[in-house]
Amino acid sequence: MARIHVAILGAGRIAQHMADTLVKMAADSRYTDLVEPYAVAARDAGRAADFATKYGFPVSYGSYEELVADPNVDLVYIATPHNLHAEQAILC
Repeated sequence: MARIHVAILGAGRIAQHMADTLVKMAADSRYTDLVEPYAVAARDAGRAADFATKYGFPVSYGSYEELVADPNVDLVYIATPHNLHAEQAILC
């Protein structure tokens, strides 16, 4: 079974907590075959790239639309302010 490629939409404080959790899960023998931290998207490509480098995500995007268009993304964690979640969930 292939691992789930997890992406994070947003690169703020909550996204950092989720990235840390995903990295720890991927290193844990109980989850390593299930979860792969894969991509992050932010409204600023540089910020997304810095985030990806910090947490070891292989892919980063400078727009949310680019992330959701990536056919390798299996699951998106929305890490933006709550008032944006409905619109972004529909986008995903």
